[in-house]
Amino acid sequence: MELKDLLLGQKTRIKNNDFFSTEAYITPFIERMSKYTDDFIYEAIPVGQVSINPDGSENMIYNKVHVEAILPSDNDISEVIGFTYALDARKPVVRFYKAWKRNDTGCLLLNNDTFINSQDLEPERTINYNPVEQLLQKELNYKWIDTLKQVSWKATNDEVNYRLGQWIRFAINFFSNSEYGKVKIATNDIINGYKSLFEDSKSFFFKSLGVDCVNYELISAFSTILYENKKDPVNLIIKTKLLTNILSL
Repeated sequence: MELKDLLLGQKTRIKNNDFFSTEAYITPFIERMSKYTDDFIYEAIPVGQVSINPDGSENMIYNKVHVEAILPSDNDISEVIGFTYALDARKPVVRFYKAWKRNDTGCLLLNNDTFINSQDLEPERTINYNPVEQLLQKELNYKWIDTLKQVSWKATNDEVNYRLGQWIRFAINFFSNSEYGKVKIATNDIINGYKSLFEDSKSFFFKSLGVDCVNYELISAFSTILYENKKDPVNLIIKTKLLTNILSL
């Protein structure tokens, strides 16, 4: 999505509460992060219906928005500062986060929820953007990434059967719960992650049974499934962290 399209998002009223335009919410974040990068990714989900102006143009309203600011990197993985919000959630919420981003697949990786900041998105009030600077100062633990790249396991038929059953059971039972609601990873996402590793020969992550499966590729395959599902951007980073529990990584 282009920034110029996202900036078309209009003010909106939800349950008698008035919220600012998309531009009013995202511009302060972009201005802060433009000091460090010019690499941004924009995503938004429009409301189901839009009104049409006399000139034929649409009054676009985006209730779910996600902006990623990707910091410069010479490696195969970059650090990203994310900003996302949802106006139509049970309780309107805005989140800032810091995570890793694979430069080849674009998926996110995170093993520590202290790099996620959630706050209320209140009607007709500006967002507190101070977490941006705070997250920039926090250092991600690259030892975890190194361990993921170094540890592997033999993907025998029996081992894959055992692990798939465990992942599905964990997906059923593990969740994140807060004042903003319960967040779970759907078992279908787990199944699709498994398929991308061991069933779909056209998948970027496909491996035949019997070969070694590196944990870095394992978690990346599942994270890519979550990342490519654009329906719930505000909870993406929560699910990304939750994935480490389900996969026991």
